[in-house]
Amino acid sequence: MKLLLLSVLLMSLVGCISSPIVVMDTSEIKTFDEPLNGQGGKVLLGETIARFGEATTKPALEITETTQFNKAEGEQSIMTCAVTVNSGTYFMRGEWQSQSTTAECFGPAPYQITLADGTTNWNCLGQSGTGDVCLEDNGNYFFGFLASTADLKQDFDNVRRVEKIVPFSDSLLQELSFSGVSQGNIMFTYREFRESLDRPDFVQDLIFDRSLGDEFSFKGLTIKIIEANSNELDFELISNFSPSDL
Repeated sequence: MKLLLLSVLLMSLVGCISSPIVVMDTSEIKTFDEPLNGQGGKVLLGETIARFGEATTKPALEITETTQFNKAEGEQSIMTCAVTVNSGTYFMRGEWQSQSTTAECFGPAPYQITLADGTTNWNCLGQSGTGDVCLEDNGNYFFGFLASTADLKQDFDNVRRVEKIVPFSDSLLQELSFSGVSQGNIMFTYREFRESLDRPDFVQDLIFDRSLGDEFSFKGLTIKIIEANSNELDFELISNFSPSDL
């Protein structure tokens, strides 16, 4: 049911129509332990040497800016209100299942009923509530609340589907990458991911003096350096990271 929003109609719907969203657990535990001890090989500048840890992830939608559903660019009709959703990250909580539509739904996301420019009038009173931003198989987005839907008709670049680490899930992914060679020193970058697989929560640059030998150790990880130059590192993993060394 496509949305023609009048405040009286919205009020009458509350409490008498149930949502078609089927709530489900979409989290996934991903384990990282690579390479295996005794393995290795060549990595180029910036590439990952070793990765270790566990992350509980879940599909999510990132809304980068305030976004309006149910209004096309420039549409000013006072009889059709916009559904304004603020920026934020919303995890997938279920699937919209109706006779006409199946979609992944992310939320709950707070919304307001406004005009196209975010202001209010006698019809679009600024009512607030929560609903879900849903992604259909064909790539179209809509906002769903109760049994009503409002299509996304503009600002498509504001919304993207990502995989995020679930907050407070005790997730920790450790990673070491090769950062080059300078004045006889081998450069590494250490990263920790606790809330996102895309952006590290902690970064530390490391310098190893090659004159000290051919084994580099850090936080339980030990690698044997076979050969290194400014563009490439050849190594063997002796042991991967150890959480006890954090």
